[in-house]
Amino acid sequence: TYPLIISHINGFKYISGYDDGGAHVTDEGIEGKDKFRVECKTLATFMKENNINYVDVLKIDIEDHEPWVFMADDFKDIAPKIRFIMGEHLGNSRLLLEAQGFRYIETKNGPAFERI
Repeated sequence: TYPLIISHINGFKYISGYDDGGAHVTDEGIEGKDKFRVECKTLATFMKENNINYVDVLKIDIEDHEPWVFMADDFKDIAPKIRFIMGEHLGNSRLLLEAQGFRYIETKNGPAFERI
């Protein structure tokens, strides 16, 4: 596996795991038993580096870190290349996504956003 955090910056952050399988991302930390330094990229950078030109469905579940992905300065550059976004924790991202041309819809699997 390749540890990578998709976030609002390109750089590094620290991640620590929880017993329930979730994780916590922070800017500060000292590497140790339960915390380690991980490379961070914006979704736009990840898409560019991997030659991804269009996303039909973006399924995102990153333990309430979703708004950070959509706050990236370069998200506006790729928003038109994404047709549909779904995930468990998208409620806090509604205003960010609507500002980028997405429409909120409720599905049987929870909140989602569709490109207008």
